[in-house]
Amino acid sequence: MTNTRWWNYVTEVIGGSTYREAADRAGFDKSAFTRWKKGARADPDFVVKLARAYNTNVIEALVEAEFITKEEAKNTPYGSGWSYIAPQQVSALDETMRRIFDAQNEITRQWDGFNASLKRVKEALRKIEEENPYSSKEIAHIVKAFNRGDLSEDATEEQIDEWLANNPPVDELAERRERREGGFNFDEAVANSAPDEPGPGDEGYHDGP
Repeated sequence: MTNTRWWNYVTEVIGGSTYREAADRAGFDKSAFTRWKKGARADPDFVVKLARAYNTNVIEALVEAEFITKEEAKNTPYGSGWSYIAPQQVSALDETMRRIFDAQNEITRQWDGFNASLKRVKEALRKIEEENPYSSKEIAHIVKAFNRGDLSEDATEEQIDEWLANNPPVDELAERRERREGGFNFDEAVANSAPDEPGPGDEGYHDGP
């Protein structure tokens, strides 16, 4: 019995691999090799899987399985011949993709760690806010009182509360804005800045037109 073109190609590609080893590597049942050896036509899906498993040219495999002709293969975007991508190029590409995936996984891991840390920080701040009876503005106001001596450093919480009730923090920005907007009259300032008219006895004074 004469071997088919496809079977000759298969035996050359798998080399010393057993049918089971080659089938496991390509991802299909080993019975396919038995059928091919008897002259059965290959399934195109198996042709592609075998070529990819052994880093050989898929277009060449389809030609050897007689799904397309060499002339048709030459008209593919890969050009003529079987050298559009060599096995070593496939290996290099696989290694590059592996590194990219590893980098993506590392970025994801670090991002998850950052989110976990951020969550812990937010939780700690929330607890501080719950346990601290004073707002940030009140705390700043109390610190200034300590620095001025208005409050002693050993003041109790009750004493601080009483002092705050009598001396609430002032919105300094609003106070400055209020002074600026309510206490400054532009027309009045211009009028006040004009030179005084000379009076009797002053140089340049004259009575009448």
